[in-house]
Amino acid sequence: MVSPTMAPYYYSSVDGDPHFMIAVPQKKDALCFNINEEPGVVLNLIRDPVTGVTVNGQLIGDKKSINNVKPQNTYFGKFGITTMNRNVRLEITTQNIILQNGMKRRVFSWFHEVGLQHSGLTLMIKRKQSVEVSMDNGAKFIVVLHQVWKHPVHQDFLGFYMMDSHRLSEQTHGLLGNTKMLF
Repeated sequence: MVSPTMAPYYYSSVDGDPHFMIAVPQKKDALCFNINEEPGVVLNLIRDPVTGVTVNGQLIGDKKSINNVKPQNTYFGKFGITTMNRNVRLEITTQNIILQNGMKRRVFSWFHEVGLQHSGLTLMIKRKQSVEVSMDNGAKFIVVLHQVWKHPVHQDFLGFYMMDSHRLSEQTHGLLGNTKMLF
């Protein structure tokens, strides 16, 4: 699992309720913010028209409780990663990982331990922990599974870490897009 102490300062991430941390390597600092949206909302995290990489995330909410009077917490429950230049789509949920290349589709569960290379994409599934996705352009993403066991309100959710963001083009945008334009 990735933690801030293990990762270099130039990574950006979204985890928790969604709490965003965007690296600003030029300043050796980070920009942090939260987004409050409803469950079901899809957020565009990364879109790089040069490399064809797009990452979207869909929010899920806490399980409803009978006396819940405060606003519902939201988390990421699904990430979609596409590489349009290679026609590869990856869907990661709290239940499974789906890899689709054109018409060919492979489904893995979080109980698998998998390492494979497929059309410019390397996929490493660490059983019940994380999925590491490396692109042929050098960009790397890690999706972490957070499991919540038998809790009356909370449910399993995902975290997303973008490593080596400098491998994406200067035309990259989205909530975790290119920070070269920030300062």
